[in-house]
Amino acid sequence: MSNKVIVVVSDPENARQGEITVVDDADTAVHLVETLLEAGFDEARIRLFSGYQAQMEISSRPVVALVDGPSAPVAVGDPDPPVEQAVEVGAAAVKASAEKVTPYMKDGVRFSASFRAA
Repeated sequence: MSNKVIVVVSDPENARQGEITVVDDADTAVHLVETLLEAGFDEARIRLFSGYQAQMEISSRPVVALVDGPSAPVAVGDPDPPVEQAVEVGAAAVKASAEKVTPYMKDGVRFSASFRAA
């Protein structure tokens, strides 16, 4: 990995915003800073940083699929699950949710009926 130089020119109105340029070596950075100064940029707006590119490691999280019965699991994010299996799993989920949902009632009045749209 090579050492990179980062040239940051901040915005005069907001120091948290600006332009960032990454160059391969110090000579290129010196030439860029000279060009910026000759163009009229204030020296206080220009910052230089030097460092090496950091390595990163990416790992995957395990995917868990819940199944009902002996059918094969359908993984979340599986780009091409079997259509019949997806329909069966979806239908089972709709049926299970329909059985569990009952509106709250008190004295014969549904709770949701107490709220009207304005």
